[in-house]
Amino acid sequence: MVWLRLSGTTIIVMIFITYFYLVEKSLLKFYELDFNHIGYESFFKLYYANSYGTRNITLKDTSCIKHYALKDNVRLKLEYDK
Repeated sequence: MVWLRLSGTTIIVMIFITYFYLVEKSLLKFYELDFNHIGYESFFKLYYANSYGTRNITLKDTSCIKHYALKDNVRLKLEYDK
């Protein structure tokens, strides 16, 4: 069995690449992801924001698209049609 040997630097670089990929792929902008205004986001929050569904809804006679978290149906973002 061949073991893949990675240096500590390689692992850290891979973690940063994964982190920035999740930030870039996210539906929400980075400042919208920062729910508690601490200036950074954890991998869990990025994963949470990237696992979402969409639903067409009507609010006050206006058509909207609701983006919600699949885990607990919490609204992440609401886009109004123009």
